[in-house]
Amino acid sequence: MELMKDDRYSPDWKNIAITKKQSVHWVCERCGVQCLKPGKGKGLSTGDLLRQKLNQRRYKGG
Repeated sequence: MELMKDDRYSPDWKNIAITKKQSVHWVCERCGVQCLKPGKGKGLSTGDLLRQKLNQRRYKGG
């Protein structure tokens, strides 16, 4: 299994990703799941975090 290479992304990738997520109000365009905004995962219950991860894996094929 090949590890993700940092050079696959432009240096401003974090800004590009945040701008895109903001433009769609942090909702996945593919599956409709509400994404967590940076720093917003704190305070969620363990069950909520697990459901979030399972939903993301379901649509990634993992």
